[in-house]
Amino acid sequence: PEAGTVDTPPGTEPEHWQEHHAARRDLPGAPPYEACEPAYRFGVRERQRYGPGAAWDDAEAALAHDWKAARGECTLSWVEAMPAVRAAWEGRAVE
Repeated sequence: PEAGTVDTPPGTEPEHWQEHHAARRDLPGAPPYEACEPAYRFGVRERQRYGPGAAWDDAEAALAHDWKAARGECTLSWVEAMPAVRAAWEGRAVE
């Protein structure tokens, strides 16, 4: 996949993720939304870059590697960011 400009599909806007972030049940003591927002953006962007037919299991190792460069000033490790990245990749609220 090649990087490029990305449109935000409906239901993947920052407001969508912020609204559902408080309901996170996958990580006890989950970081605040502000800390996870880059992970949500990364998941949306990478899903669009890989395309709708791409499987999470096939892409996860590359995503983990790419997160190191893409996270910018975000302090979340891949393990901490992955649930938000995956939720955004799958277009669902984090459970």
